[in-house]
Amino acid sequence: MSAIHMLPFSFVDKFSSFEAAEHRLERTARLARLTSGQIEGFQIEEFVDALENLGSQADGSYLEDDVFEAGVPMWIFSLYSSSTLPEESASDSEDSEGDFYSDDPAPTRISREEMQKMICQMKQDGKSLMQCPIQISHNTENNNTTLLVNHTFVGKKNQSTIKVHSFVIKKTNMSEVAASFIYNAWFDSKQDGIRAPSICALHCVDEESGIFINSQMYLAQDSTAAAKITALFSQTIDCLVEEAGSMDEEEEIDDDEEIDDVLPAEGTTLMFAEKIQGNTMDAYVHSGQYSLNTVEQKQAFFHSIGKVSMLDLMMGVVDRFLPLEYSEELDEFIVKKEGGMNLGNAMVVLDPQSGGFSHLVTIDNEILNVLNAPSEEDAQLSHSTAEARKSYLQQIQGYGRNQAVLSSILVDTLATLIEERAEGNSGFAQLQTDLQSDSAVGASKCIEEGLMAMFETIQTRIIPQWQERGRASLKNLLHEQCPSVMGPLEERIEEFKALA
Repeated sequence: MSAIHMLPFSFVDKFSSFEAAEHRLERTARLARLTSGQIEGFQIEEFVDALENLGSQADGSYLEDDVFEAGVPMWIFSLYSSSTLPEESASDSEDSEGDFYSDDPAPTRISREEMQKMICQMKQDGKSLMQCPIQISHNTENNNTTLLVNHTFVGKKNQSTIKVHSFVIKKTNMSEVAASFIYNAWFDSKQDGIRAPSICALHCVDEESGIFINSQMYLAQDSTAAAKITALFSQTIDCLVEEAGSMDEEEEIDDDEEIDDVLPAEGTTLMFAEKIQGNTMDAYVHSGQYSLNTVEQKQAFFHSIGKVSMLDLMMGVVDRFLPLEYSEELDEFIVKKEGGMNLGNAMVVLDPQSGGFSHLVTIDNEILNVLNAPSEEDAQLSHSTAEARKSYLQQIQGYGRNQAVLSSILVDTLATLIEERAEGNSGFAQLQTDLQSDSAVGASKCIEEGLMAMFETIQTRIIPQWQERGRASLKNLLHEQCPSVMGPLEERIEEFKALA
């Protein structure tokens, strides 16, 4: 049995250019596509055996018909038949197994050297699929689909060792990408006790070109390969979603069923993010892990909720703790009394020494769309979004300074959210007890202190650093790629600055 070593996360945050990441992204795209085609590791090994047997009979080069006759499906072979990914798909071939048959999937003749290279890649992918298959996570509530990926490779010295880099891939938009980059720039995990995942992004400009954005270097780089990889991942995710939907309806998936090709539309965005080794806050409480904390650890837990909430207020992220929603009828923001929190958008990481609460990681950091400036195509929305932004600035004025009021609202909203769940789950029952005013934990006071601490951090560190030249590369990049997000955000930053 091969040993699997989980390595520190480095897939995303150590690439200085797309070229450095390209081969890993292509390999991950192949693994994802094989997974969506329900191909398993042992089947890849069978295809490898067939090709190696073919090689023993050939005279130094191979015809594509030889590959068919050897039993290797063309859509699989096309994934390995060149250094670039297939650009188009067709489903009119009798030999095709679905949606990923390329019009020209393989060269007319394939040299022995190229065949050996492809066999080597297939062997590596086969081992990866057997050890750590790609999984799909589909949240039907918000129609959010995420690929859980273990990028695996065989150790050079010990062939039985499989090393793993874990990360997630999701379809998203530039609003979430921008917010995630900014949170990474603003958080100081050692000082703040909160952080955001490391990310990078692929943004499809059109069918011929794409942009790779690195989270650490803030580097935007045009790349034809970026568009192609975005295309393959986009198709793969849609295939997996369709299959997951069929399984949910208890329908058998027809292996020969043709799935429509989904070419990446202009503006398609993929985000590659660090896979957090922890639970969502919802799962953390439900499992009973919250109940095992000491009083001090519980206080740190609520303190972190306050810190995140204050930063979310400035950012415009209201799909986590802030119970704010925009009423089109009233043309203003109001407090959402029920369902105002989403505990799935914060991850809890445990302390390796004590096993208790360590810190929060913010995920799905998407700015509320109505707070962004409308595009030229949506010019008719300019009035409503302007009113929404004006109303939100008033929320900043009201809650930015009055942390006690905001703390009370957060506690009441959380208590309402878990009220029914506390009746049948001991973890939520304990959280409900700790939220009460006479509890030794003092949840409301801890949240208020967290709000105050982050307000002070915003005024003394985050805003001054944001206005320094050192952030110019990130700000220029984001203004260029997502101006609808950055303009209104600068307004909110200025509003916070005026509260000092």
